[in-house]
Amino acid sequence: MIQQLIYPSAELPPDLKCRVLSFLRREWPEGFAGKNRLRDWITKEKYHPIHFVLVEDGVLISHANFESKPVYFNEDTTW
Repeated sequence: MIQQLIYPSAELPPDLKCRVLSFLRREWPEGFAGKNRLRDWITKEKYHPIHFVLVEDGVLISHANFESKPVYFNEDTTW
């Protein structure tokens, strides 16, 4: 049965994080070049990412993440 799981970035299990990074590295190798050659992050923490994953029998089926970024209006910051 497919499970829908939601994790703040710091709580994403290491095995799922590794699978997501492996896919990203394969599909977008330019994101893992030069100084990012050994990149171990999916999304920078400053964006407060939340990860949504679909998993079945330990197999990662799908991954998406949501990033929060500040909105500036008249020099005020709103989250």
